Amino acid sequence: MEKGGQEMTRLKILLISLLLIGFAVSGESEVWRRTFQTVKVDQSRVESLLNAKLFYHNTTVKDILALSDEKIHKLLQPVPPLYYCRCPNCGSHLIQYSDIWILSGWSIKDPFKIQCVRCKMWFPNEKYKDNATIEVITPTGKKLKVPYYRKPNGDAFFPTLVARQILNDTFCEGARVLAELWLLTKDRKYAHKAIVIMDRFCQIWYDIPVHANTGNDLFHIEFYTKPPYLGAQCSKIGRWQGDVI
Repeated sequence: MEKGGQEMTRLKILLISLLLIGFAVSGESEVWRRTFQTVKVDQSRVESLLNAKLFYHNTTVKDILALSDEKIHKLLQPVPPLYYCRCPNCGSHLIQYSDIWILSGWSIKDPFKIQCVRCKMWFPNEKYKDNATIEVITPTGKKLKVPYYRKPNGDAFFPTLVARQILNDTFCEGARVLAELWLLTKDRKYAHKAIVIMDRFCQIWYDIPVHANTGNDLFHIEFYTKPPYLGAQCSKIGRWQGDVI
């Protein structure tokens, strides 16, 4: 025990010595200088990032910067987003998330409307509007009403939840680009807006229920208050568990 204590004392002395040598050689200002402060600002890169289209849509980082903090809080809600659903008008499953990325006219200016990529109809509309709700108990024990369109035969359609999935991903991607803009420019407005987005996701995260299209049934959605879940095709955001990352 005594030998071990001596070794520990020697180690502490060695570490302190190395630290003092570092101060002497580099100077205090050099020791505490942050390496990212030497990044050279490429104005063309900054402009490119500001105008970059997020997730193939018309939305840019400039559009997100134009939103107030209160508006971002209002848009991001603990409503479970959905990866895809069928079109209530033409029946096509091409209202899938992957196709909507490229072919839909979704915009952050009207973020809860979405367009079928086949028949080009927008939802919800007067004919196909959210006329029913599912009451869900969130993981934190709160009551949450999830809106959807229900046909007389019982088929359920969730276009607004798909629109919300795109909205969430747009903000996630926007936060990443804003962080890079701050790194390049040190302009706090970029850092501030990125933090507002991340903080809001932290606020709502635990209230979002895990959910899934049970067995790839696009007319039915299953919600879970607690485990066990339905395997890999369950998530708070996206279709797969890995989408959360």
